[in-house]
Amino acid sequence: MPISMLVIGPMSPATRATLEHLQRMGWGSHAAETLREAAIILKTIRFRVVLSAEFLSGGSGYELGPLVAGQNGSLFIAVALSESCLWLPVVENGVKSLGKRAINQWTLENEVQALLGSSAEDALEGGRRIF
Repeated sequence: MPISMLVIGPMSPATRATLEHLQRMGWGSHAAETLREAAIILKTIRFRVVLSAEFLSGGSGYELGPLVAGQNGSLFIAVALSESCLWLPVVENGVKSLGKRAINQWTLENEVQALLGSSAEDALEGGRRIF
């Protein structure tokens, strides 16, 4: 299963469900707990999509923006609300986009699917690398 997503920090049940659905479609993810761990991983592995909590041990998910932009990836930050969260696109396909819009948990899955493609098998056709 191709790993093309990095998930950083604690995950809400809704985010976990989104990741499970994407996994059933053939997309894998890697997890990191801290800002430092995520930065080390991002310096060695290219991810198309990075999902991060806003506040992490060691700093803020926003600090990962330049690393993700340098990989032409997309970074979404979860901003916790009282009963759910909003996702802020910080970098989209390598371009800074913070402040342009916010998306809810249900829209997140569609956004990630659009960035990754319809399935992992499609991404591997013709020997293309997806990360």
